[in-house]
Amino acid sequence: MDIAYETHRQFRYGAFAEACPTCHAPAGELCLARRSVHAARRRAHRARSEPTTVPLMSALGR
Repeated sequence: MDIAYETHRQFRYGAFAEACPTCHAPAGELCLARRSVHAARRRAHRARSEPTTVPLMSALGR
């Protein structure tokens, strides 16, 4: 796990692309309270990277 976290941290991939709202660690750094990522940081990343969907089928039916 340490190698995976280090790779993600180094390249600011996934949750490491966000600053942590819990412990205020900057993007690209591990959370300060533990050697992983806080859940709030993961939620912030998921909220930012959600794909936007366009309701194409409803537009075609009209």
